[in-house]
Amino acid sequence: MTAPQETAKVDQPVLPPSPKRKRTLLRVLISFVCIVIGIVALLILSLFALAGSNSGTAWLLGTISAHQHLVSYQYVRGNLQTGVTLNHFKVDLEHTEISAKQIVASLGWRAILEGQVHLSRAKIDDLVIHSKTLSTGKPFLYSPIKLPVVLRLNEGVVNGMTISQVVRDPVTQKIVPRIDVVFSKLVIRDAIWRDDLLALSNSSIQDSSSFIADKVSGTMQFTQHYPIRLNGMLTIPLLQHEGFPSIKTQVTGDLEEIHGQLNALTKDPFAGKVVIRPMDHILGINGQVNWSDFHWPITPSENFYSKAGQALISSSQHGLHVDVKTDFVGSNVPVGQYDVKLFTDYHGLDIQSLNAKIAQGTATGFGRLDWHGDLRWFVQGDLAGVKVAQLIPASVQPYSKYLPVTLTGPFRHSAVMTSHVSEIGVRVKGDSGEQWVVGIGRAGLISNSHLPMAVEARWQDLDRHIFDANECVYIIP
Repeated sequence: MTAPQETAKVDQPVLPPSPKRKRTLLRVLISFVCIVIGIVALLILSLFALAGSNSGTAWLLGTISAHQHLVSYQYVRGNLQTGVTLNHFKVDLEHTEISAKQIVASLGWRAILEGQVHLSRAKIDDLVIHSKTLSTGKPFLYSPIKLPVVLRLNEGVVNGMTISQVVRDPVTQKIVPRIDVVFSKLVIRDAIWRDDLLALSNSSIQDSSSFIADKVSGTMQFTQHYPIRLNGMLTIPLLQHEGFPSIKTQVTGDLEEIHGQLNALTKDPFAGKVVIRPMDHILGINGQVNWSDFHWPITPSENFYSKAGQALISSSQHGLHVDVKTDFVGSNVPVGQYDVKLFTDYHGLDIQSLNAKIAQGTATGFGRLDWHGDLRWFVQGDLAGVKVAQLIPASVQPYSKYLPVTLTGPFRHSAVMTSHVSEIGVRVKGDSGEQWVVGIGRAGLISNSHLPMAVEARWQDLDRHIFDANECVYIIP
């Protein structure tokens, strides 16, 4: 019996695609890519065309506003290429609301392709950062602030910044906002806000007339108590008005309690430290400043100098208290030891108490220094055993023989200093009953020795025996 034969299977060879087919597929792929690129380019050009016109910008911003509820605004004028003006700008986060009365901004376009918001320049009026969480009794509730996009800013000016929090009115029991801190002006440069971290450089912060922080660089993180690490230059108008230079400052801590290290830009040592609590209901400031072998830059012609001294600083609801203990001497001021309690409302300086050991005697009193408009001051109080010859300026020393050797009794010293006229006066009354009024003045700066000086003296109940070089006796009734 013959076995059946198996049918042989023959594999067919796989032929490669022909060169003509390859070229066809390549042409189709290239055409598809070109179409996609063309569509994208057309969209980008369309967006740029829309952004370059006022009507196109209004349509784009209106479309964006309609498709999300995080950011709201009212378009006013302008376009996204040269600058756009928006009113009633608001970012509504879960625990925090950020709003501005008006924003004028110009966008940078390259960052948009990376999913970022880039403001090449911006001007913001009345910026408000408001915590919507009810207060628990603390000055401020630090809600985390995390931006959903990266924000870049080349240069921005904020005209008025307020940080506030909702509280319950104790009378009406209604929920009302409470203002915690206000800055009058901020200038921000080269800033990047990524997630909850804000980094900036060469910026400035101004708090009305109490301080100006310039050349500020560093970081602030909007978590916990908003930690801060900044360097900059601090200027206090109160001191700058009197010729005092800016203070190099290093800031650490957080917005709950800021710690600052201070070093004045003077040739002599002048340094200190300060703790500021800006979010308290009443701005809290406590610090100490020390100096040694210090030539005071105030009125350089007077050559004011201190060998060593310190000032303790503390704030109150209406201003700043400064307690000073130092030695002091000048061209027209005899060397003495001073213990002075001062208070400033940032418009002037109250000398609340003065205790001095001066001219081998003592002086106690009070006074006021004002620098709004003309520079003027007065000090009044009581003298005890003060050597007159050591107390009066060198310019009136020739008249010292008409004055008592020592003074014990009430006094008043006042002065007005302008570029057109300078006047300095002293009124004293001795324990014997005699009274003196002495004044000097110049039709210009008191330090200008090229101008003539006027000297006037009046007296009352004076009883003096004066001997000249020839032993002649004069009696002044």
